[in-house]
Amino acid sequence: MRFKGNVYDITSVDRDYIIREFDIIVEDMKIKRVILKDKHPNCNPETNEFCLPTEFEGMNLNPSVIPLIEGLLKIYNLENCFYSPWSKFRWRTRRRDT
Repeated sequence: MRFKGNVYDITSVDRDYIIREFDIIVEDMKIKRVILKDKHPNCNPETNEFCLPTEFEGMNLNPSVIPLIEGLLKIYNLENCFYSPWSKFRWRTRRRDT
């Protein structure tokens, strides 16, 4: 999780926020959007469209891109989100490498 410039490890999460399924919408093999079947703070609650970073929009869909999208879905960016579901998960401060 990212919040106010810090990174936190999520230690538990409400089952509604576990991403089990998503659709990648493509046009001419280029990524247009990702639609989630579950809740995520970086997903528009009205359309279920996940907010992809700009560099993913228009990227060619290939097998190496899917794990990258899955990685994004594991991150809650609470610096830029539709809502902050603080009561839906627990977290701890990530240790900084020294």
